Amino acid sequence: MNSVKIIIHDYISLTKPKIIMLLSVTGIVAYLIPKHPGIGIFDILTFFIMGYFASGGAMAINNYIDRDIDQIMDRTADRASLHRVGATKTLIYGIVLVVLSVTIAFIRFNLVTAMFLLFADLFYIFLYSMWLKRTSVWSTILGGVISPTPVWIGYTSELGYLPLEGLLLGLLVFIWTPSHTFAMSGKNVEDYKNAGIPMFPVVWGMRQTATATLAGSIITVIYAYVLYYMYFSRTAVVVSSIYLIVITTYFLYTSVKFFQEPTVKNATISFRGGHTVFLAGFYILVLIQNYL
Repeated sequence: MNSVKIIIHDYISLTKPKIIMLLSVTGIVAYLIPKHPGIGIFDILTFFIMGYFASGGAMAINNYIDRDIDQIMDRTADRASLHRVGATKTLIYGIVLVVLSVTIAFIRFNLVTAMFLLFADLFYIFLYSMWLKRTSVWSTILGGVISPTPVWIGYTSELGYLPLEGLLLGLLVFIWTPSHTFAMSGKNVEDYKNAGIPMFPVVWGMRQTATATLAGSIITVIYAYVLYYMYFSRTAVVVSSIYLIVITTYFLYTSVKFFQEPTVKNATISFRGGHTVFLAGFYILVLIQNYL
């Protein structure tokens, strides 16, 4: 029984669930916003599985591609792709998940959704993982082109097309991604140095990374506020505004703290705390407003 649990754990870990759960939240919110009266728990579960297979499959293939650098970095040296599962099984597993996700999207939802999923996975695998990540300091920004796709997939899965508000709501993730990845790279700066990956703090240093993180956080907040009050603020304006101020304050506090003291510890707090709380909190607020 323990061996079965270990195997299950290893294969789940290949999908990097901690990374994709936040994207899953944004996708589910976007799927629920159109408020189709026929949506049930089975529909939501199907959508979640489709999105998880798409993201998780791409992550598994990324594990296969990155196996040479994963064995160098402390935080990735114990990945199942390097040991218990192995490279070949990891690659096959990732491909199967991606194929299943696109198949579900086409059969259960529509062609537009399937095309978005396929585009996102191919971009992440071939352009980001195999090229940008290893060659450009701007890799996380350029790779962020696909970060809005969970939101866009949420809208297209339900509507069959992408409305303007869905396009703009997805773009919030794209605008949020640079500061998020700057903080992430600050958190893992030593690993990236050892592996020779040209992330921002490796090339420009922690001070510049912290400055870029704060600047990106401020831009994210400005865009989020304009977006919210133009498209999603409907009822309980005072209460929702207080809530928005609270999550914004924490978000900016962690970015300012990193700016004042550009350390790995503060980068970690900004990455895991402020950025996650703000994006998840904003999308939850949008969903609640939509159903009030």
